Amino acid sequence: MTGPLTLVRALGLLAERPSLLVLALIPALVALVGMVAAVWGVYAYLDLFVAGWAKPEGWLAGLWWLAWLLEHAARLLIVATVVPWVVMLLGIPLCEPLSMRVEQLLGGQAVTPLGFVREVLNSLRVSAGLLAVNLVGTLALLVLGFVPGVGVLAGLFGVLVWAPCLLALDLQDGALSRRGLGLRARLSLMAAHFPSTWALGLAALPLVSMPFLNLFGLPIAVVAGVLHVRGLEARGALTRTGGSTPRP
Repeated sequence: MTGPLTLVRALGLLAERPSLLVLALIPALVALVGMVAAVWGVYAYLDLFVAGWAKPEGWLAGLWWLAWLLEHAARLLIVATVVPWVVMLLGIPLCEPLSMRVEQLLGGQAVTPLGFVREVLNSLRVSAGLLAVNLVGTLALLVLGFVPGVGVLAGLFGVLVWAPCLLALDLQDGALSRRGLGLRARLSLMAAHFPSTWALGLAALPLVSMPFLNLFGLPIAVVAGVLHVRGLEARGALTRTGGSTPRP
């Protein structure tokens, strides 16, 4: 229940602070533009089966309709797979002002040594890196999915473990960057506190993976990532992994 409770706390914090809602709209609007552009690109330029094939008469019409259905099913699959990551790639870096403001309201460090612009660029780099790692891991799991006896286990691992853990790392990126944790320290932190980190990612996964819901769910998930890091920090976990000392 750690993950859902953290998301509820994040939603309550956003509801109580109108200034946070304004900051949450920035990544939502940019992500909406990116999502619309991605969907438009898929449907406007991706021709798979029936491009240039006039609808025939007779029994060939059945094949044409089958190809038409397959094409639209493939487009929907591409949209459902790619668009959520487009929203995350654009939205999470732009959630940095929201993340920093939450830290400020809760007594954390509001300004980073890197400055806003460099912090956003750094977050973009980390998000792109995590996206690359996710794609490589997903392709590996996809290949394993064709191995008899392993496919089902690989699919379950990908959905229930791999994706939530990567998402949790991404959601905590801003807060952990402000505390000076590198990739190795972040992985050590996740390993040491795997249940709560995994629960955060698993609970946030529907919020960031469902089109349109992710426009509003992503800022909630990012705030939940900040709350999770602060909870670990309050217990002294970051000190043991080479991060900052607990803040009052």
